[in-house]
Amino acid sequence: MAVPVSGSIRSLPRKIGTSSLSRSTSILLIEYGSAALTAHFEQGSLSIVGLLRGLLWLVLFVVLAFCFVVLFEYGPRDFVNGSKKEFARVKSFVVKQTEKVQKPKKER
Repeated sequence: MAVPVSGSIRSLPRKIGTSSLSRSTSILLIEYGSAALTAHFEQGSLSIVGLLRGLLWLVLFVVLAFCFVVLFEYGPRDFVNGSKKEFARVKSFVVKQTEKVQKPKKER
């Protein structure tokens, strides 16, 4: 049997509770109220999605910045060779910086 419902969501449990439903069903609906209409998510799952989104934006920024530098220095005609040269330059910079971290200077 369909129960006609009018008004706000907050008044929904009271109107269903006064209908011809059994007492246990009406108590259950009144007890949960409008909270039964909402879905509860754990914060852990949302933070992982946010972290993934932030990581993807960072990767996109690095790729676009790299392309901008290559286009600015080598132009659009020599983009492929310029990107190879710039990648080699960035790779050698990263290798030198990681060697400094692995081998600290001796203190005098």
